[in-house]
Amino acid sequence: MHDKTFPVHWPHDLDGASGRELAAALTAIIDDHPATMSEQYFADCRRHAITLACTAPDVSPPRTPEEFLLRPDPVWLKAAWKSDPHVAVEIDAMQTSRPPVIPALAIAFRHRFADDRARSGGGE
Repeated sequence: MHDKTFPVHWPHDLDGASGRELAAALTAIIDDHPATMSEQYFADCRRHAITLACTAPDVSPPRTPEEFLLRPDPVWLKAAWKSDPHVAVEIDAMQTSRPPVIPALAIAFRHRFADDRARSGGGE
């Protein structure tokens, strides 16, 4: 995997966008074009976790980096998706992969958003 070399800005141009539109924009920030089947599995799980975080039923899509960063958490995701028992199974499966997908996703975005704030003079 490789890091993107462009600044990682929260997609403010999508303010008011649907959860799916926001999920697609956030996925594009960390999409790495996997080369192996194992990398493809990890990328697919990461994309799915981002979509779950942005499209949870009865919850508005996240509108800030801070709000988004609360969501890639297995407890939050399972509570938000409690009406769909299949999601809990999917989340458990993502947690058994190595590395666990959801914490790795949270770490990736936390670092990218912090780096972007530092580059723009906003500190860490």
